Amino acid sequence: MSGAESPVPASLFAITERRSNCIKSASNARKDGLDALLRDAGGANLTVPRRSGYGPRFGGRALLPLSYPFAPSLGGIIMKKLAVWISAILLAIGLGLLVPGPASAASYCGLSWGSLAKAGADTGSAATLTNVRAGQHYCYDRMVVDLSGPAEGFSVRYVPNIVADGSGAIVPTAGGARLQVTIFAPSYDNAGNPTYSFDDSISLVGVGGYQTFRQIVWANSFEGYTNLGLGVRARLPFRVLTLDGPAGGSRLVVDVAHFW
Repeated sequence: MSGAESPVPASLFAITERRSNCIKSASNARKDGLDALLRDAGGANLTVPRRSGYGPRFGGRALLPLSYPFAPSLGGIIMKKLAVWISAILLAIGLGLLVPGPASAASYCGLSWGSLAKAGADTGSAATLTNVRAGQHYCYDRMVVDLSGPAEGFSVRYVPNIVADGSGAIVPTAGGARLQVTIFAPSYDNAGNPTYSFDDSISLVGVGGYQTFRQIVWANSFEGYTNLGLGVRARLPFRVLTLDGPAGGSRLVVDVAHFW
């Protein structure tokens, strides 16, 4: 019919509808993918607004238009930054800039004594015990046993209770832990006369104010052996030394650390 509009073919409507649906599907897929990416990236505050044509928002401001064909991909930006960080870390490791920390903290004052029993020669001594003293050091407290001759046999160990030699009686000793100190030497001469005397058997040396020592007690001298009890704050590392002097005598030294 002349002057009338030509009808639009049905196939053209179908093509147009399919194209519109494809565009909507692609837009929705892009938006859904971006939502997932933001969730994976920990972006709890990033949201995709409902208005078409806008990208994710942060604090109410649109970041990127979804419809802008040349907008950089947020996923690509994150991956690029992640790759840069990984490369920097690997480079630092390769250059030795990152080194693993020590397996354990260093011991107190660099001491490595331990708390196991310590002993000297399993023989008696011709020397006799003449004095018991104590002193304080920055890293430990020290007990000194003076002998009239060479110090040979001894045994120092942690025990549940200090036991008096000969009688087997328990000697009450202050502290969270106790060291039994056995010196293989008597505190009397061949005639039975004492070579060491004290005023108070439960306080041979005053250790008030000491950081580690709590009490030094007498636990008898019997059949050539002398026993002392050393009460300490807790089970702590200790060492035992034998030193020469003064004069022709010697010293048995017990050091107990303040801490591990």
